Amino acid sequence: MLQVTSATYSITWNPLIYLTHLMKFTYLLSHYIYKPRINRALKLFATQWNSHPLSTEGNMTPCQLWVEGFYRFANSTSQTIREVVNPDTLDVNSYGIDDDGPMSDVQTINHVTIPQSSIALDDEDMAALALLVEPLEEDNECGKNLFVNTCEILERIIAEQH
Repeated sequence: MLQVTSATYSITWNPLIYLTHLMKFTYLLSHYIYKPRINRALKLFATQWNSHPLSTEGNMTPCQLWVEGFYRFANSTSQTIREVVNPDTLDVNSYGIDDDGPMSDVQTINHVTIPQSSIALDDEDMAALALLVEPLEEDNECGKNLFVNTCEILERIIAEQH
């Protein structure tokens, strides 16, 4: 146990109590703080990957190769090319999905599922939290300080409910 004392204040900090307290909010805060951060990192990775040169392709990037291939076949009568050329006929929600086609041989089991929180906030409380905490704010600690600060804010919001 850490004890800090000065002439003006006295603080007692028990890490076990603190961690037990923090665990109540872990699932909710994992979704609120880290999901947007992970999604941003994945988008950044994909952007960088699609922009890196491929030595086997004359140092062209995957994006440049796609554009080159697109223009090479732009006058094609292929339905797929025609759909991309004419965006009015393109269904972006199902583009590239063939429900009747063969299944991929590649099967992955690398999905991460974070359980839903037992703490439910209504729309008003979520709006209040959104005003107080920006999940993508940089704290120079990969979100750790933001997580802890948001835990304290969430505690106040829940205390006001009772």
